[in-house]
Amino acid sequence: MGIKKKILNPLDPLRVNQPQPKYEFHIRFIVICLAALTPLLLLITQGYQPSISTYWRTPMQPLFIISNALTSYYLYNIPKWRISSIFLLLLTAFSVDSYSMFHNILAIGFFVANVFPLYKSKRFKVCFYLYISSCVFIFFNIMVMEIISIVVLCLYHGLLLNKIKSLQSKMLKS
Repeated sequence: MGIKKKILNPLDPLRVNQPQPKYEFHIRFIVICLAALTPLLLLITQGYQPSISTYWRTPMQPLFIISNALTSYYLYNIPKWRISSIFLLLLTAFSVDSYSMFHNILAIGFFVANVFPLYKSKRFKVCFYLYISSCVFIFFNIMVMEIISIVVLCLYHGLLLNKIKSLQSKMLKS
């Protein structure tokens, strides 16, 4: 009778106010790191390509697919990032080789869709400004723009994950 049951709040999708399994932070952290490192690993191992999507044609295709699928899953669990998640998963499913025009529309949709949750966020505004600034590179080098944008998105989600862990630690102590 004296045991209080914690009620899960559906309006708290990041589960700041809910207990999380200990491994969940680590899994999210690994996904963020994988997403940030994948473009660099592709570039280092396979050489320069015009865009990240063209690494589909290389032996590193599984890394491209796995990284995008895990990132999509991670983003889908955050309501403000669901549209970005769907764009990312679809652009991965429709390769640049077989569905060039549709793939490119989805890729543009993904990068544009990321602007809105970054803009709406009250935290880490510097990430929004860095992300918008990276778009300038599209006129010079799409690959550079994609890498900077992805790293900035990973930075944002890493900072957010760290903030959530910090808030949960404070709640546990009180």
